[in-house]
Amino acid sequence: MTARKITPGRRTGKPKFRDRQPPQPRNNLCQSPAKPWLAFKSYRRTLMADAMHEVAIMEEAVRTAVATAQASGASRILELRLRVGSLSGVVPEALQFAFDVVCRGTLAEGAALVVDTVPATGWCPDCQAEYACAHYFSECPHCQNFNGQLRQGRELEISSVEIS
Repeated sequence: MTARKITPGRRTGKPKFRDRQPPQPRNNLCQSPAKPWLAFKSYRRTLMADAMHEVAIMEEAVRTAVATAQASGASRILELRLRVGSLSGVVPEALQFAFDVVCRGTLAEGAALVVDTVPATGWCPDCQAEYACAHYFSECPHCQNFNGQLRQGRELEISSVEIS
C-alpha cells in the first residue's frame, strides 16, 4: 500500500489527492456487444430525458383545458387540439406520450389529443415572396438572400378544447 500525499485545495481548503487515478467512464454498458438490449435502454433513457420539457408543456396545457372546462360547467374533456410549429422544438410523439401520462385522474382522462403541425414559412422583403423554411435561417429560393423573416413555424398553442 502506497502512502498518499494530501495537500489542501486552492479554493476550498479541502484535501486534494495528487496521485489519484484519472476518472473512468461511469456507464459504458451501451458499448457492450454482448448485451445489445442495454443500448436500447440507454436510447430509451435519452428519449425520456428529451421528453421532459414536453411533459411540462402538456401539464400546463391540460391544466388550462381543465380550468376552462370547469369554468364552463363541463364534466369531461373529449378532445384537446394543439397547433405546433415545425420549428418550435417540440416533438409531437413526446407530446402524445406526455398527454397520456398527465391526463390520468383529471377531466381529460380518456380524451383525444390532436396535434396540427404548422409548416415553417419565411418572407423575403426584397422579392416580396413567401417560401418554405427548413430552419430558422433559410435563404430565399428566388433571390438567394438571407435577410428573410420567419412568418410561421414557431407556434405552440391550444387551438380548441372539445368538452361535454
